[in-house]
Amino acid sequence: MNKRPLIVLVLGSISVLLLIAGLVVYQDRKDSHVDATEATISATTYDVGVEYSGVMAQQNVQKGQVVTRGQLLGTIKSGTLMERLREAKLQPQDLPYPINTNSEIELRAANPGIIKAVNFGNGSFVPANQPIYSIIDTSQYYVSSKFTLGTQQLKDLTAQKNVELQLQSGMRLPTRVRDLQIKPADGGKQVVSIESVPVSQLNQDAFKLGEPVHTTLILREHDYWHHITNWTSSQWAALRKLIGR
Repeated sequence: MNKRPLIVLVLGSISVLLLIAGLVVYQDRKDSHVDATEATISATTYDVGVEYSGVMAQQNVQKGQVVTRGQLLGTIKSGTLMERLREAKLQPQDLPYPINTNSEIELRAANPGIIKAVNFGNGSFVPANQPIYSIIDTSQYYVSSKFTLGTQQLKDLTAQKNVELQLQSGMRLPTRVRDLQIKPADGGKQVVSIESVPVSQLNQDAFKLGEPVHTTLILREHDYWHHITNWTSSQWAALRKLIGR
């Protein structure tokens, strides 16, 4: 019996099976790993102010300046505060913010960051409970991304999913989803806006706030070679069974 046609048939069948398996895995990855339509790195902003009015006695920083945690930003001379201390018979150390030797309120940065806005200059009257400084908190970076998902992809989406961040330098970092919003789009698709937080501290020298970055939403983690080998093995077993008949 000439076995050559049978060998050719078997090899051809294996090639077809591998091709199909590769296409299946490719499509599976395409469905489970979705690239963002747009993504940028942002940071939380916090304000610095006091609950007592006064005069800006000393202004130490300017817009765009990098500050460290605890750095002195400026001081306020507040007659209202001094009067309140005398009435309540309190000491400066009883206050939630420091008072210097000139009886001025010291305004300090709560976290490292970049000065986004300085709202009052030297000698200005500062109303109570008004933001004197707005600071971009560089210890609280997050990634804002938008993805377009189909119906099945949306079913796989949970707040526990991961978003892989790729900086322009090529560095890849995992981030965890902290917030997401879903809005309908055309063609039965859904636009998903995600805020995700890097699992490790970002090196500020590796990027600029607001610059575009590349992110990928990982809906399912798979060992693709495992899928290929399992699927191919099952098909090979079926083929051998068929040949043996």
